[in-house]
Amino acid sequence: MVFGEPPEARLLNPLTLRSRNSGSQEASTRIRRRRKAMHKSLRIEFDQVDKTTDPADFVRYLDAMRASEYIQEIKRRSYALLDLHPGDQACDIGCGTGNDVLALARLVGPAGGRSAWTRVRG
Repeated sequence: MVFGEPPEARLLNPLTLRSRNSGSQEASTRIRRRRKAMHKSLRIEFDQVDKTTDPADFVRYLDAMRASEYIQEIKRRSYALLDLHPGDQACDIGCGTGNDVLALARLVGPAGGRSAWTRVRG
């Protein structure tokens, strides 16, 4: 399934970067390097969340992303693809602020199981 993408999402998602001259080996190499650098940068930021002096910055970022209609649509579609029913079990790994596990809890109901796991570095 391919999700539609608003133009501003291209600024946030390194996987959507495209070259106007995609046939060029040099352009392709630049794009791969740029994607890798952006992905590494985001990963470093999220890996360092437990060491930051203001973890609320990350929460604000995640809350802003969650408020995006584009992200909300992706979430709705991905939850539908999970095909969860009352009584099923679900686990959210790398749970961020925990909002997704709340949505999963609504899908599996009180008889189902749900848990959230995140990595904490010391």
